[in-house]
Amino acid sequence: MAVGVALFFVILFACQSVVWRVQVTGVDPEDAAAIAHAARQIGVYQGALKQTLPDVNQMQAILLDHLPNMMWIGVNVVGTEVRIQALKKISGVAASQDNPHNIVAARPAVIRRVLATRGVVKVVPGQTVQPGTLLISGALGEGSKEVPASGVVLAEVWYRSEVEVPLHVNQNELTGQAVKFDTLQIGSWNLRVWGWRNPNYPAYYDEEVDTRWKLWNHELPVVWRQVTRYESTRADVTKSTDAATATALALARQDVLTKPGQDRTILGQTVLHTEVAHGKLYATILTRTEEDIGTAAPIPAPQTTEPGKTQS
Repeated sequence: MAVGVALFFVILFACQSVVWRVQVTGVDPEDAAAIAHAARQIGVYQGALKQTLPDVNQMQAILLDHLPNMMWIGVNVVGTEVRIQALKKISGVAASQDNPHNIVAARPAVIRRVLATRGVVKVVPGQTVQPGTLLISGALGEGSKEVPASGVVLAEVWYRSEVEVPLHVNQNELTGQAVKFDTLQIGSWNLRVWGWRNPNYPAYYDEEVDTRWKLWNHELPVVWRQVTRYESTRADVTKSTDAATATALALARQDVLTKPGQDRTILGQTVLHTEVAHGKLYATILTRTEEDIGTAAPIPAPQTTEPGKTQS
């Protein structure tokens, strides 16, 4: 009996070193099949030994090299499962960029520098522009051919953020104490099989990683769960006005950096106004960034003068 139980646990431990599932998400079934096939070519497939898998960054680079129609591929190994997320390139975008066009401003800004690779620059550093202002012209001159304007127009953009920060917070904090243990769940039956320390933490946070198995495409009612239990404690934290202002600046900075659009660099921040009321700090913050404000726009058709009329 003891030998059988020991053999059972040995088999379970061995199962943890095998890839039981390769999941591809983010694309249609046809592209998912192509990604799974490319993954198999580099040793990523159901039944592969985890220790033989390439490095995650290496997997991503090789898959992108083998699949040029993909814009981004991310690989994550969780327990005995390999998760591949992919994003396909949008067809037709490159072709439209080859058509003659201008580069115009996408938002209000102050020009810092223009790095044009094609076309005629129409603005100078220090100039204030509004959305639609012509930055780089694809029309090379009267009677000349039109080209797809290209380049980078770096400008200073201002963002105004309204932020509120609680001054009194009751929050969970980790004490630094933790234990690890493994459990085996079969149906509703749960058995701890590894890690026997059981400290009586008054409060704790569990981080769990589950491993599941399938047999002939049927998921077995068996779960191997690896648990890290962190001791936590509740603490009342009171922030000073200076600390709350620093938090407000960080929140405004994060808000600006996560806005959709081009990559941006923070040039500086200014606190325009603060007020403490109802246990909170209310702050108005101005964040200055440098970013590429250019966007493609059609070249307007040249104006024509009707016979017998003159332009004024």
